[in-house]
Amino acid sequence: MKILSKALEGLDISLKFKFKKKPAENPQEDVLFRQTQNRLTVQYCIMLTIFLSLFVFCVYTFLRYLITQNQEHALHEFMEQESRYMNYIVADNSDTDLKRALAGNFSNGDGDTYYCILDSNQNLVMGTDNITKSGIQDQILSKLQSWPEGKDYIYVKADLPEHAHFDEHRPASFKERTLLFTAQPLWLGEQLVGTFYLGKDVTSALQILQNLIIVMLLIAILFVGVALLISRHMSKRAMVPIIQSYTRQREFAADASHELRTPLSVLLSSIDTLQMEETLTEEPFTRRVLSNMKDEIKRMSGLTHDLLILARSDASALPLHQEELDLSALAASTFEIVKPLGQIKHLKMEVNTPAQLQVLGDKSRLHQLLLILLDNAVKYTQENGEVTLSVYRVVEKKQNFVCIAVEDTGIGIPSDALDRIFDRFYRVEKSRARQTGAEGGHGLGLSIAQAIVHAHHGTIKAISQPGKGSRFEVRIPLLQQKQAAV
Repeated sequence: MKILSKALEGLDISLKFKFKKKPAENPQEDVLFRQTQNRLTVQYCIMLTIFLSLFVFCVYTFLRYLITQNQEHALHEFMEQESRYMNYIVADNSDTDLKRALAGNFSNGDGDTYYCILDSNQNLVMGTDNITKSGIQDQILSKLQSWPEGKDYIYVKADLPEHAHFDEHRPASFKERTLLFTAQPLWLGEQLVGTFYLGKDVTSALQILQNLIIVMLLIAILFVGVALLISRHMSKRAMVPIIQSYTRQREFAADASHELRTPLSVLLSSIDTLQMEETLTEEPFTRRVLSNMKDEIKRMSGLTHDLLILARSDASALPLHQEELDLSALAASTFEIVKPLGQIKHLKMEVNTPAQLQVLGDKSRLHQLLLILLDNAVKYTQENGEVTLSVYRVVEKKQNFVCIAVEDTGIGIPSDALDRIFDRFYRVEKSRARQTGAEGGHGLGLSIAQAIVHAHHGTIKAISQPGKGSRFEVRIPLLQQKQAAV
């Protein structure tokens, strides 16, 4: 153990984090940030629009209340004055016949004021000319005779005929009027002899309210535009710390992965040296400890390698050594590497490739892609299952693609997990590994596979049904000038 201690004494595992002022551009990141910003903009805009809509609604409701209350209050005061006079005339004449009692004491009113008196049987006794001679008498009487119980005021809409106008000074285009009526009983002692109705033309006031609605809607539309601009500005400001945090996290992963590679290599070399010491390997316990340490260091080395690949992919710096290669031969050789793993589980392993398929790509990255997909297929397929690798060329929308498909009859992937299987460190429930006896990974394999495919400007998708298996399909475009005949 002294040798191990000496090997570790001079080891400096300090992490140097170097933050760049301008992170490398990444189309995937741009799309992600743009989508996030758009979602924030929509959320802010909805919140502001709801607030402004409530504000407009409250303002309109308040103004409507003020206008209607003002109209009703003015009519009420006028009615108090007129009803006292009418009751005085009726009492002074001591005549139950309202027409005789009020003869000579009834005013025709003006263009905006309407008088109407009904007897105790709801028959018309008297009315101003703007009711009795305007052609709207029947419309108004039908409303007054069906006065709702408990109501102090009612609004009556009356259609003015073409030949009559309430006021010569008003435009002839006003064909519909809205009248506000109130009522007071007429008493002779304790006997109800009739009802006095007093009305007022409130068409202009209601027209103001209608115009106010239009103005409010225009203001609301303007506010929505302003809210959209404000929301866009707010979302941009909100994205600044998000982008900074994401950039620091990405650079941390890249720098940490890079800085850890050297000390892990030193540790692995030191353990190899210790395993060559016969005095240390004589004891079974020491051999077991060294073997376990070596396995863990290899696992950590693989993890840092995977993280470094993803970090480079984030920075659009995943190194690709483009060259013409025979994808059929590469697929066959990679399949042979994984085939013994499938034979251990008695899997039926098949590979279908053309005799030759020349493509332009990075041989080592495509080899890594095939290994990830085939390893997953073997890992999550139960004994006596099937795993098939197919490589072929397809033409879609006048563009040529090379297609790599890995299909298995394994346990499958739940539908709710299909959208997340390419996320980093995401793993479907651990019971999947227990069903097949597979060792769980770190949840980085498919993320790396996706990064490799995107670096080749391709797409990858998964189709799966629980209990029936999965199919991973990769499509990489073939450059026309580099295509070769099959």
